[in-house]
Amino acid sequence: AADAAAEATEATEEAVEGTADAATEATEEAADAAAEATEEAAEAVEGAAEATEEAAAEATEETASEAVDEAAETATEGTETVTDTGDGAGIAQLLTTDGFDFDQVIEMIDGSEMNTLQKTSLKTGLEQARDNPELLQGVLDQIRSAMGL
Repeated sequence: AADAAAEATEATEEAVEGTADAATEATEEAADAAAEATEEAAEAVEGAAEATEEAAAEATEETASEAVDEAAETATEGTETVTDTGDGAGIAQLLTTDGFDFDQVIEMIDGSEMNTLQKTSLKTGLEQARDNPELLQGVLDQIRSAMGL
């Protein structure tokens, strides 16, 4: 019976270690995916900036009011998720440790066009860092980057 108990204990320890290893690996994979998505978002922002520059160059042939309309439309498309966070506070303010509101940032992530894996990764990081200002700023920076801000 003692040998069986020792074997069961050893099997349990191995299962716990395996679970911890799998969780660590999943966390690392999620972080890698978040980093990749962040890079993709940065590339999209660069593309939007280039498109805006091209639109401005083409606007020299159009009237001033048409150029202003196009520029406003381009800016609006790039910042649609920034305009309303529920209480009128800007996203930039929410994504600072001073203006941080956990529920609003979670709502903002959920309402974004990020893929599910990226949303889950960012929300998990936010949950873990919400009460630690040193970690929180890094997660908020990742969210800002992923949203192209």
